[in-house]
Amino acid sequence: MAAAQAKSPLSQPSAMGCGCGLLGTTAVGCLFFGVFLAAGCAMGYFMVIGPWLKMQKAANWKSTPCVIDECELGVHQGEDSDTYSIDVAYSYEFNGQEFTAERYSFFDMNSNSKSWRKEVVDELKPGTNAVCFVNPDDPTEAVIHRGWTPDWPWSFFPIPFFLVGSIGVLGVAYNFVTGGSLISSTIPRDGILNRLTMPTGGDMESAQEGEARTFSSGQISSWSESDYDDDDVEEARGPVTLESESAPLAAAIFLLIFGLIWNSIVSVFVAQRIPEWMQFNFGFMDLFLTPFILVGIGTILGALHQFLASFNPVPILTLSRQWIPLGSDAKLSWQFRGSPRSIRTLKITLEGREEARYRRGTNTSTDTNVFFTEVLHETSDPTEIAEGNDLRIPIPTDSMHSFDGGNNKVIWRLKFHGEIPFWPDVNADFPIRVMPHE
Repeated sequence: MAAAQAKSPLSQPSAMGCGCGLLGTTAVGCLFFGVFLAAGCAMGYFMVIGPWLKMQKAANWKSTPCVIDECELGVHQGEDSDTYSIDVAYSYEFNGQEFTAERYSFFDMNSNSKSWRKEVVDELKPGTNAVCFVNPDDPTEAVIHRGWTPDWPWSFFPIPFFLVGSIGVLGVAYNFVTGGSLISSTIPRDGILNRLTMPTGGDMESAQEGEARTFSSGQISSWSESDYDDDDVEEARGPVTLESESAPLAAAIFLLIFGLIWNSIVSVFVAQRIPEWMQFNFGFMDLFLTPFILVGIGTILGALHQFLASFNPVPILTLSRQWIPLGSDAKLSWQFRGSPRSIRTLKITLEGREEARYRRGTNTSTDTNVFFTEVLHETSDPTEIAEGNDLRIPIPTDSMHSFDGGNNKVIWRLKFHGEIPFWPDVNADFPIRVMPHE
Protein backbone atom coordinates (compact mmCIF):
# COMPACT_ATOMS: atom_id res chain seq x y z
CA MET A 1 0.00 0.00 0.00
CA ALA A 2 2.87 2.38 0.87
CA ALA A 3 4.42 1.76 -2.52
CA ALA A 4 1.20 2.65 -4.30
CA GLN A 5 0.89 5.86 -2.31
CA ALA A 6 4.49 6.84 -3.05
CA LYS A 7 4.00 6.29 -6.75
CA SER A 8 0.90 8.42 -7.10
CA PRO A 9 2.59 11.86 -7.09
CA LEU A 10 5.05 10.68 -9.73
CA SER A 11 2.52 9.31 -12.12
CA GLN A 12 -0.16 11.97 -11.66
CA PRO A 13 1.26 15.51 -11.76
CA SER A 14 -0.93 18.31 -10.55
CA ALA A 15 -3.25 19.44 -13.32
CA MET A 16 -3.75 22.75 -11.58
CA GLY A 17 -0.02 23.46 -11.52
CA CYS A 18 0.40 22.58 -15.19
CA GLY A 19 -2.65 24.64 -16.13
CA CYS A 20 -1.40 27.71 -14.27
CA GLY A 21 2.04 27.38 -15.85
CA LEU A 22 0.55 27.03 -19.32
CA LEU A 23 -1.80 29.97 -18.74
CA GLY A 24 1.09 32.15 -17.56
CA THR A 25 3.24 31.14 -20.54
CA THR A 26 0.35 31.91 -22.89
CA ALA A 27 -0.23 35.33 -21.31
CA VAL A 28 3.45 36.28 -21.54
CA GLY A 29 3.69 34.98 -25.12
CA CYS A 30 0.57 36.87 -26.23
CA LEU A 31 1.85 40.05 -24.59
CA PHE A 32 5.30 39.71 -26.18
CA PHE A 33 4.11 38.95 -29.70
CA GLY A 34 1.09 41.22 -29.31
CA VAL A 35 3.41 44.22 -29.12
CA PHE A 36 4.85 43.33 -32.53
CA LEU A 37 1.38 42.68 -33.94
CA ALA A 38 0.03 46.00 -32.65
CA ALA A 39 3.05 47.88 -33.99
CA GLY A 40 2.72 46.17 -37.36
CA CYS A 41 -1.00 46.93 -37.58
CA ALA A 42 -0.55 50.57 -36.56
CA MET A 43 2.30 51.20 -38.97
CA GLY A 44 0.50 49.24 -41.68
CA TYR A 45 -2.56 51.43 -41.38
CA PHE A 46 -0.79 54.80 -41.29
CA MET A 47 1.86 53.91 -43.89
CA VAL A 48 -0.03 51.64 -46.30
CA ILE A 49 -3.77 51.11 -45.81
CA GLY A 50 -4.69 54.70 -44.93
CA PRO A 51 -2.87 56.31 -47.89
CA TRP A 52 -4.11 53.58 -50.25
CA LEU A 53 -7.74 54.14 -49.24
CA LYS A 54 -7.37 57.88 -49.80
CA MET A 55 -5.78 57.22 -53.22
CA GLN A 56 -8.76 55.09 -54.20
CA LYS A 57 -11.16 57.75 -53.03
CA ALA A 58 -9.23 60.49 -54.85
CA ALA A 59 -9.53 58.61 -58.14
CA ASN A 60 -12.95 60.27 -58.58
CA TRP A 61 -11.92 63.73 -57.43
CA LYS A 62 -12.22 66.63 -59.87
CA SER A 63 -9.16 67.82 -61.74
CA THR A 64 -8.85 71.54 -61.02
CA PRO A 65 -6.33 74.24 -62.07
CA CYS A 66 -4.36 75.71 -59.18
CA VAL A 67 -1.59 78.24 -58.55
CA ILE A 68 1.44 77.44 -56.43
CA ASP A 69 1.75 80.03 -53.67
CA GLU A 70 4.71 78.53 -51.80
CA CYS A 71 6.91 75.48 -52.33
CA GLU A 72 10.18 74.61 -50.65
CA LEU A 73 12.20 71.61 -49.54
CA GLY A 74 11.62 71.06 -45.83
CA VAL A 75 14.66 69.88 -43.89
CA HIS A 76 14.13 68.10 -40.58
CA GLN A 77 17.30 67.53 -38.62
CA GLY A 78 17.75 64.25 -36.77
CA GLU A 79 20.39 62.71 -34.53
CA ASP A 80 21.76 60.42 -37.27
CA SER A 81 20.60 62.03 -40.52
CA ASP A 82 18.26 64.64 -41.92
CA THR A 83 14.86 63.88 -43.41
CA TYR A 84 13.06 65.89 -46.06
CA SER A 85 9.54 66.88 -46.99
CA ILE A 86 7.73 68.89 -49.67
CA ASP A 87 6.26 71.99 -48.03
CA VAL A 88 3.76 73.34 -50.54
CA ALA A 89 0.77 75.70 -50.49
CA TYR A 90 -1.53 76.32 -53.44
CA SER A 91 -4.84 78.03 -54.15
CA TYR A 92 -7.66 76.96 -56.44
CA GLU A 93 -11.23 77.90 -57.33
CA PHE A 94 -14.03 75.34 -57.03
CA ASN A 95 -17.75 76.07 -57.57
CA GLY A 96 -17.05 79.80 -57.54
CA GLN A 97 -15.20 79.79 -54.22
CA GLU A 98 -11.51 80.24 -53.43
CA PHE A 99 -9.71 77.53 -51.45
CA THR A 100 -6.16 76.82 -50.34
CA ALA A 101 -4.52 73.48 -49.55
CA GLU A 102 -1.09 72.22 -48.49
CA ARG A 103 -1.05 68.52 -49.36
CA TYR A 104 1.24 67.24 -52.08
CA SER A 105 0.45 63.50 -51.72
CA PHE A 106 -1.27 61.08 -49.37
CA PHE A 107 1.95 59.16 -48.82
CA ASP A 108 3.46 62.15 -47.07
CA MET A 109 5.91 60.60 -44.61
CA ASN A 110 9.29 62.28 -44.27
CA SER A 111 12.39 60.36 -45.35
CA ASN A 112 16.01 60.93 -46.30
CA SER A 113 15.16 60.74 -50.02
CA LYS A 114 16.13 64.20 -51.14
CA SER A 115 16.64 64.00 -54.90
CA TRP A 116 13.09 63.33 -56.08
CA ARG A 117 11.66 65.88 -53.65
CA LYS A 118 14.08 68.52 -54.92
CA GLU A 119 12.91 67.80 -58.48
CA VAL A 120 9.30 68.36 -57.42
CA VAL A 121 10.18 71.60 -55.62
CA ASP A 122 12.09 72.86 -58.69
CA GLU A 123 9.05 72.10 -60.83
CA LEU A 124 6.45 73.68 -58.52
CA LYS A 125 7.94 77.13 -58.18
CA PRO A 126 5.81 79.87 -56.61
CA GLY A 127 3.47 81.41 -59.21
CA THR A 128 3.49 78.28 -61.37
CA ASN A 129 0.19 77.00 -62.73
CA ALA A 130 -0.46 73.37 -61.84
CA VAL A 131 -3.28 70.87 -61.50
CA CYS A 132 -4.73 69.57 -58.27
CA PHE A 133 -7.52 67.12 -57.49
CA VAL A 134 -10.38 68.36 -55.35
CA ASN A 135 -12.87 66.36 -53.31
CA PRO A 136 -16.30 67.43 -54.66
CA ASP A 137 -17.97 66.50 -51.36
CA ASP A 138 -15.48 68.60 -49.36
CA PRO A 139 -13.77 71.23 -51.56
CA THR A 140 -11.38 72.11 -48.73
CA GLU A 141 -9.65 68.75 -49.34
CA ALA A 142 -7.28 68.61 -52.29
CA VAL A 143 -4.05 66.91 -53.41
CA ILE A 144 -1.57 67.47 -56.22
CA HIS A 145 -0.19 63.92 -56.59
CA ARG A 146 -2.78 61.21 -55.88
CA GLY A 147 -0.55 58.17 -56.55
CA TRP A 148 2.45 56.55 -54.84
CA THR A 149 5.66 58.52 -54.49
CA PRO A 150 9.21 57.15 -54.96
CA ASP A 151 9.18 56.47 -51.20
CA TRP A 152 6.78 53.56 -51.79
CA PRO A 153 9.35 50.87 -50.65
CA TRP A 154 8.77 52.09 -47.09
CA SER A 155 5.31 50.52 -47.31
CA PHE A 156 6.99 47.13 -46.77
CA PHE A 157 8.45 48.24 -43.43
CA PRO A 158 5.46 47.11 -41.28
CA ILE A 159 5.34 43.63 -42.81
CA PRO A 160 8.04 41.96 -40.62
CA PHE A 161 6.40 43.32 -37.46
CA PHE A 162 3.00 42.07 -38.57
CA LEU A 163 4.30 38.62 -39.56
CA VAL A 164 6.31 38.15 -36.37
CA GLY A 165 3.38 39.27 -34.21
CA SER A 166 0.64 37.31 -35.98
CA ILE A 167 2.63 34.08 -36.31
CA GLY A 168 3.77 34.37 -32.69
CA VAL A 169 0.25 34.97 -31.35
CA LEU A 170 -1.15 32.11 -33.44
CA GLY A 171 1.63 29.82 -32.24
CA VAL A 172 1.04 30.70 -28.60
CA ALA A 173 -2.72 30.24 -29.05
CA TYR A 174 -2.15 26.87 -30.72
CA ASN A 175 0.15 25.87 -27.88
CA PHE A 176 -2.59 26.76 -25.35
CA VAL A 177 -5.37 24.96 -27.25
CA THR A 178 -3.30 21.80 -27.62
CA GLY A 179 -2.39 21.82 -23.95
CA GLY A 180 1.19 22.99 -24.33
CA SER A 181 2.37 20.65 -27.08
CA LEU A 182 4.85 23.24 -28.39
CA ILE A 183 6.75 24.38 -25.34
CA SER A 184 5.39 22.47 -22.40
CA SER A 185 7.83 20.20 -20.62
CA THR A 186 5.08 17.98 -19.16
CA ILE A 187 5.96 14.35 -19.92
CA PRO A 188 3.35 11.58 -19.93
CA ARG A 189 4.10 9.32 -17.01
CA ASP A 190 2.05 6.40 -18.25
CA GLY A 191 2.13 4.51 -21.51
CA ILE A 192 5.83 3.85 -22.04
CA LEU A 193 6.58 3.29 -18.37
CA ASN A 194 3.79 0.80 -18.02
CA ARG A 195 5.09 -1.21 -20.97
CA LEU A 196 8.65 -1.07 -19.64
CA THR A 197 7.79 -2.06 -16.10
CA MET A 198 4.80 -4.37 -16.43
CA PRO A 199 5.87 -7.73 -14.94
CA THR A 200 4.91 -10.90 -16.75
CA GLY A 201 3.14 -13.79 -15.12
CA GLY A 202 6.32 -15.87 -14.92
CA ASP A 203 8.29 -13.07 -13.32
CA MET A 204 5.74 -12.20 -10.66
CA GLU A 205 6.36 -14.65 -7.85
CA SER A 206 4.16 -12.85 -5.39
CA ALA A 207 1.94 -9.80 -5.13
CA GLN A 208 4.36 -8.23 -2.68
CA GLU A 209 7.33 -8.66 -5.03
CA GLY A 210 5.33 -7.26 -7.94
CA GLU A 211 4.25 -4.27 -5.88
CA ALA A 212 7.86 -3.52 -4.89
CA ARG A 213 9.00 -3.92 -8.50
CA THR A 214 6.36 -1.47 -9.67
CA PHE A 215 7.50 1.11 -7.12
CA SER A 216 11.17 0.74 -8.04
CA SER A 217 10.55 1.07 -11.79
CA GLY A 218 8.29 4.02 -11.18
CA GLN A 219 11.25 6.15 -10.08
CA ILE A 220 11.48 8.50 -13.03
CA SER A 221 13.56 11.58 -13.60
CA SER A 222 12.51 14.32 -16.01
CA TRP A 223 16.18 15.11 -16.69
CA SER A 224 19.26 13.25 -17.82
CA GLU A 225 22.83 14.41 -17.40
CA SER A 226 25.62 13.12 -19.58
CA ASP A 227 27.99 12.87 -16.64
CA TYR A 228 28.94 10.33 -14.00
CA ASP A 229 30.06 10.69 -10.41
CA ASP A 230 30.15 8.49 -7.33
CA ASP A 231 26.72 9.64 -6.18
CA ASP A 232 25.14 8.04 -9.24
CA VAL A 233 25.43 4.56 -7.78
CA GLU A 234 23.09 5.61 -4.97
CA GLU A 235 20.30 6.60 -7.37
CA ALA A 236 17.27 4.44 -8.06
CA ARG A 237 17.73 1.95 -10.84
CA GLY A 238 14.34 2.59 -12.42
CA PRO A 239 13.73 4.01 -15.90
CA VAL A 240 14.50 7.59 -16.82
CA THR A 241 12.65 9.86 -19.23
CA LEU A 242 15.28 11.65 -21.29
CA GLU A 243 15.14 15.38 -21.78
CA SER A 244 16.00 16.74 -25.19
CA GLU A 245 18.65 19.40 -25.60
CA SER A 246 16.68 20.85 -28.51
CA ALA A 247 14.31 23.79 -27.98
CA PRO A 248 13.13 25.09 -31.40
CA LEU A 249 10.74 27.71 -30.03
CA ALA A 250 13.37 29.13 -27.68
CA ALA A 251 15.84 29.22 -30.58
CA ALA A 252 13.23 30.95 -32.76
CA ILE A 253 12.61 33.64 -30.13
CA PHE A 254 16.35 34.19 -29.65
CA LEU A 255 16.99 34.48 -33.40
CA LEU A 256 13.98 36.75 -33.78
CA ILE A 257 15.14 39.15 -31.07
CA PHE A 258 18.72 39.08 -32.37
CA GLY A 259 17.50 39.59 -35.94
CA LEU A 260 15.30 42.54 -35.02
CA ILE A 261 18.14 44.26 -33.18
CA TRP A 262 20.63 43.49 -35.96
CA ASN A 263 18.30 44.57 -38.77
CA SER A 264 17.26 47.71 -36.91
CA ILE A 265 20.88 48.83 -36.82
CA VAL A 266 21.59 47.84 -40.43
CA SER A 267 18.34 49.45 -41.66
CA VAL A 268 19.66 52.89 -40.65
CA PHE A 269 22.42 52.57 -43.22
CA VAL A 270 20.20 50.84 -45.77
CA ALA A 271 17.64 53.65 -45.56
CA GLN A 272 20.36 56.13 -46.49
CA ARG A 273 21.20 54.10 -49.58
CA ILE A 274 17.66 53.48 -50.85
CA PRO A 275 17.44 56.75 -52.84
CA GLU A 276 20.66 55.84 -54.65
CA TRP A 277 19.50 52.29 -55.32
CA MET A 278 16.27 53.57 -56.83
CA GLN A 279 18.41 55.50 -59.32
CA PHE A 280 20.64 52.44 -59.89
CA ASN A 281 23.66 54.14 -58.32
CA PHE A 282 25.87 51.60 -56.52
CA GLY A 283 29.21 52.06 -54.80
CA PHE A 284 31.65 50.65 -52.27
CA MET A 285 29.25 51.31 -49.37
CA ASP A 286 26.75 48.90 -50.95
CA LEU A 287 29.42 46.21 -51.21
CA PHE A 288 30.32 46.81 -47.55
CA LEU A 289 26.66 46.53 -46.45
CA THR A 290 25.97 43.31 -48.39
CA PRO A 291 27.27 40.78 -45.79
CA PHE A 292 25.44 42.60 -42.99
CA ILE A 293 22.21 42.51 -44.98
CA LEU A 294 22.67 38.81 -45.73
CA VAL A 295 23.25 38.06 -42.04
CA GLY A 296 20.04 39.89 -41.18
CA ILE A 297 18.05 38.01 -43.80
CA GLY A 298 19.58 34.69 -42.73
CA THR A 299 18.73 35.36 -39.08
CA ILE A 300 15.08 36.04 -39.86
CA LEU A 301 14.89 32.95 -42.10
CA GLY A 302 16.53 30.92 -39.32
CA ALA A 303 13.96 32.19 -36.82
CA LEU A 304 11.17 31.21 -39.22
CA HIS A 305 12.72 27.75 -39.70
CA GLN A 306 12.97 27.18 -35.95
CA PHE A 307 9.44 28.47 -35.42
CA LEU A 308 8.07 26.00 -37.99
CA ALA A 309 10.13 23.25 -36.35
CA SER A 310 8.42 23.99 -33.03
CA PHE A 311 5.20 22.62 -34.54
CA ASN A 312 6.83 19.23 -35.13
CA PRO A 313 5.83 16.20 -33.05
CA VAL A 314 7.94 15.99 -29.91
CA PRO A 315 9.73 12.66 -29.28
CA ILE A 316 9.56 11.30 -25.72
CA LEU A 317 12.29 8.74 -24.99
CA THR A 318 12.38 6.50 -21.95
CA LEU A 319 15.47 4.51 -21.01
CA SER A 320 15.14 1.41 -18.83
CA ARG A 321 17.89 2.51 -16.40
CA GLN A 322 19.27 5.73 -15.00
CA TRP A 323 22.84 4.98 -16.06
CA ILE A 324 24.46 2.38 -18.30
CA PRO A 325 27.80 0.72 -17.41
CA LEU A 326 30.44 0.22 -20.08
CA GLY A 327 29.95 -3.12 -21.81
CA SER A 328 26.30 -3.24 -20.76
CA ASP A 329 23.10 -2.11 -22.40
CA ALA A 330 19.66 -0.62 -21.76
CA LYS A 331 16.26 -0.77 -23.43
CA LEU A 332 14.81 2.27 -25.13
CA SER A 333 11.16 3.04 -25.82
CA TRP A 334 9.68 6.09 -27.47
CA GLN A 335 6.47 7.78 -28.47
CA PHE A 336 5.46 11.26 -29.64
CA ARG A 337 3.56 14.18 -28.24
CA GLY A 338 1.70 15.24 -31.37
CA SER A 339 0.98 13.26 -34.51
CA PRO A 340 4.09 11.70 -36.16
CA ARG A 341 2.29 10.99 -39.46
CA SER A 342 4.34 13.62 -41.28
CA ILE A 343 7.62 11.80 -40.51
CA ARG A 344 8.76 9.65 -43.44
CA THR A 345 12.00 8.21 -42.05
CA LEU A 346 13.17 7.80 -38.47
CA LYS A 347 16.80 7.24 -37.46
CA ILE A 348 18.15 6.79 -33.93
CA THR A 349 21.91 7.02 -33.47
CA LEU A 350 24.17 6.48 -30.46
CA GLU A 351 27.08 8.91 -30.33
CA GLY A 352 30.07 9.33 -28.05
CA ARG A 353 31.87 12.64 -28.24
CA GLU A 354 34.89 14.20 -26.58
CA GLU A 355 35.23 17.93 -26.06
CA ALA A 356 38.44 19.70 -25.08
CA ARG A 357 38.48 23.40 -24.29
CA TYR A 358 41.73 25.33 -24.16
CA ARG A 359 43.03 28.88 -24.30
CA ARG A 360 45.28 30.19 -27.04
CA GLY A 361 46.37 33.69 -26.12
CA THR A 362 43.21 35.61 -25.29
CA ASN A 363 40.95 33.26 -27.28
CA THR A 364 39.17 30.18 -25.96
CA SER A 365 38.75 27.30 -28.41
CA THR A 366 36.91 24.00 -28.20
CA ASP A 367 37.93 20.91 -30.16
CA THR A 368 35.36 18.17 -30.70
CA ASN A 369 36.01 14.56 -31.61
CA VAL A 370 33.27 11.99 -32.23
CA PHE A 371 34.96 8.75 -31.15
CA PHE A 372 31.92 6.48 -31.44
CA THR A 373 28.79 6.44 -33.58
CA GLU A 374 26.33 3.65 -34.35
CA VAL A 375 22.93 3.72 -36.06
CA LEU A 376 20.68 1.77 -33.71
CA HIS A 377 17.43 1.99 -35.60
CA GLU A 378 16.28 3.25 -38.98
CA THR A 379 12.81 2.70 -40.36
CA SER A 380 10.20 4.06 -42.75
CA ASP A 381 7.35 2.03 -41.29
CA PRO A 382 4.72 4.47 -39.89
CA THR A 383 3.87 2.04 -37.08
CA GLU A 384 7.49 1.69 -35.97
CA ILE A 385 8.00 5.43 -36.29
CA ALA A 386 5.05 6.34 -34.10
CA GLU A 387 6.02 4.08 -31.23
CA GLY A 388 8.86 1.77 -30.29
CA ASN A 389 9.66 -0.59 -27.45
CA ASP A 390 12.72 -2.43 -26.14
CA LEU A 391 15.29 -1.07 -28.59
CA ARG A 392 18.67 -2.27 -27.31
CA ILE A 393 21.22 0.45 -26.54
CA PRO A 394 24.64 -1.26 -26.32
CA ILE A 395 27.59 0.59 -24.81
CA PRO A 396 30.98 -0.64 -26.05
CA THR A 397 33.33 -2.14 -23.46
CA ASP A 398 36.55 -0.56 -24.67
CA SER A 399 35.42 3.03 -24.41
CA MET A 400 35.20 5.93 -21.94
CA HIS A 401 32.40 6.62 -19.49
CA SER A 402 30.68 10.00 -19.17
CA PHE A 403 33.03 12.59 -17.78
CA ASP A 404 33.00 16.31 -17.05
CA GLY A 405 36.32 17.77 -15.97
CA GLY A 406 35.49 21.37 -16.77
CA ASN A 407 37.75 21.82 -19.77
CA ASN A 408 37.47 18.17 -20.86
CA LYS A 409 34.23 16.30 -21.35
CA VAL A 410 33.07 12.92 -22.60
CA ILE A 411 29.44 13.11 -23.67
CA TRP A 412 27.15 10.27 -24.69
CA ARG A 413 23.87 11.03 -26.41
CA LEU A 414 21.09 9.53 -28.46
CA LYS A 415 20.45 11.46 -31.68
CA PHE A 416 16.85 11.33 -32.83
CA HIS A 417 16.22 12.37 -36.46
CA GLY A 418 12.87 12.31 -38.24
CA GLU A 419 12.77 13.34 -41.91
CA ILE A 420 9.75 15.42 -42.95
CA PRO A 421 9.37 16.35 -46.64
CA PHE A 422 9.13 20.10 -47.40
CA TRP A 423 9.30 21.00 -43.70
CA PRO A 424 11.99 21.30 -41.00
CA ASP A 425 13.02 17.84 -39.80
CA VAL A 426 12.64 16.53 -36.28
CA ASN A 427 16.09 16.79 -34.69
CA ALA A 428 16.55 16.10 -31.00
CA ASP A 429 19.60 15.09 -28.96
CA PHE A 430 19.11 13.22 -25.68
CA PRO A 431 22.09 13.01 -23.30
CA ILE A 432 22.54 9.70 -21.47
CA ARG A 433 24.85 8.75 -18.61
CA VAL A 434 27.47 6.06 -18.99
CA MET A 435 29.36 4.81 -15.94
CA PRO A 436 32.45 2.60 -15.55
CA HIS A 437 32.18 -1.18 -15.66
CA GLU A 438 29.88 -2.84 -13.17
